Amino acid sequence: MIARLHKHFLGSGLGSILIKAVAGSAGLRILGMGFGFLVGVQLARGLGAEGYGIYGMAMSIIALLMVPTEFGLPQLVVRETAANATRKNWGKVRGVIAWSRKVSVVSWLLVSSVVVLVLAIGAQHVGPDLAIALLIGLAMIPLVALGKVRGAVLRGLSHVVKGQVPEVLLRPGIQSALLLATAAMAIPLTPALAMGLGVVSAGFALIVAALLLRRALPTVARDVKIEVDASSWRSSCVPMAMTEAMRVLQGHLAVLMLGLIATVSSVGIFKVATAVSVVVALPTAILISVVAPSISSLFVSGDRVRLQKVLTWSSIATTSGALLLSLPFFLSAPFLIKLVFGNDFVDAATPLRIMCAGAVLTATAGTAGTLLNMTGNERQVRRASMEALISLVVILPILIIQFGATGAAIATVVASLIWRIRMVRDCRRLLGLEPGLLMIRSRAK
Repeated sequence: MIARLHKHFLGSGLGSILIKAVAGSAGLRILGMGFGFLVGVQLARGLGAEGYGIYGMAMSIIALLMVPTEFGLPQLVVRETAANATRKNWGKVRGVIAWSRKVSVVSWLLVSSVVVLVLAIGAQHVGPDLAIALLIGLAMIPLVALGKVRGAVLRGLSHVVKGQVPEVLLRPGIQSALLLATAAMAIPLTPALAMGLGVVSAGFALIVAALLLRRALPTVARDVKIEVDASSWRSSCVPMAMTEAMRVLQGHLAVLMLGLIATVSSVGIFKVATAVSVVVALPTAILISVVAPSISSLFVSGDRVRLQKVLTWSSIATTSGALLLSLPFFLSAPFLIKLVFGNDFVDAATPLRIMCAGAVLTATAGTAGTLLNMTGNERQVRRASMEALISLVVILPILIIQFGATGAAIATVVASLIWRIRMVRDCRRLLGLEPGLLMIRSRAK
């Protein structure tokens, strides 16, 4: 077994490339999430509950503003780069890079103009700290968008791991280092300063991505005439951007609603609970990236028996991993939160336990979404996402008014369960496959 894995890692075939890419991507994701979690701890301790809440509100708004700026471009660029590199059509590879850069910059200018106008008219309703953080954060939008495009080009050129390094690893790593330097120099941390450090880290990541891309592009691609297929690319970007918009909105809606309905401090508390719950969901994220190619291959080959085995064992692994990582927080959430984040965030214990329970429950659905995507049923995933988002919009304000950050956690978990349940049902109805743990229970009977 070890000899076989060693052979795969040293080989140069498609299987070896996929194994190396999966292993490298999983390692990067773990390191990147580690840095991201560390940044959350540093920000929480440096800003306190209220300051972290203001920063969280600003970042959620910036994340939503990034959707029209990115416009589904990373997915498009990966597809077009991979296809045209295979055909040796380097003019179109350069064309999609240039066109994406133009779209990102123009979209950013339009979005920034609207934001500046809104802040100029209603700054008194926003608050000075949030307004300043937002204005600084606007500079981050094009840096992140352009960096993601360059990373997408690298992935399209089969440099899968290199394409993820700037965004996944370097950006949170540099931000963590800058926060550490700020604390070492005893500089008081404010939401505006924290946002500024985020802008610097995004700029550094963009520079590295540009350098990596310059080295990865073949020499022949640098002197060819640029070819642009704007109408086709634009029509492809629209549905991708819509799907991404639903995903981002679902991820940040609770933060925005808390800031509008409850208190800024409750946003900080919810952000802490969310940061920890992301770590709990890590086994699911890693496993999905690992099994996705196998699911596609087994489905195409018609090997349904082996495919069902992969799905069953995946659901066991994701559920076991989520449960194992959740146990410490079920047992000692207040103590652990106080130890890591400080006294200001002890109230995050209840929302955290709810979100950990939700992570375990959703893990029992296994790789339902991946199964649908890998078998050409991505429309069902989009429909399930829309249903979950609508449910969240309806129940979120009601639960926040009643229970604050705890209500936001409940609403988030309920929406996530609705999404997974719908996708599991579609897997059974359309594919006749069981992506979750039900197959184990039926065999036990």
